[in-house]
Amino acid sequence: MSNKVKFISRRRKAELLNKLSQAEEGSEEAKALREQLGHHAPLNSVKERIKAEAAEAIKEVVETIEEVVEAVEETIEEAVEEVKEVAKKTKKTAKKVAEVVEEAVEEVIETAADIVEETKEAAVEVKKKKTTRRRSRKSSSK
Repeated sequence: MSNKVKFISRRRKAELLNKLSQAEEGSEEAKALREQLGHHAPLNSVKERIKAEAAEAIKEVVETIEEVVEAVEETIEEAVEEVKEVAKKTKKTAKKVAEVVEEAVEEVIETAADIVEETKEAAVEVKKKKTTRRRSRKSSSK
């Protein structure tokens, strides 16, 4: 192609573009028609097709990525819900454990209080017996 800007009439340009569209891309005829059209020639259809295919492939990749992101988001949401459910169950279990522990502590305290009371009573009995023995000894010694 020459570097000069060529002037061609609209009619001539239309005829050449029509012939170019019917010519096989890359053929001598197509090259000659492009030469005649100069800067009026459309971009190489092979390049345009490659660009269009690349654009379509990129579009498909983007769509696939969007689908994957959506699936990951759904999975994360499901996992969060499961964690919440487990947390609720754990909280309920912890409450039950706390209640059982509290009851056990109360029982231990009551048992300890009973043991202390019984020990005091036993100590009082022992003291009474000692006092009674001392009195009996004192009375028998007089």
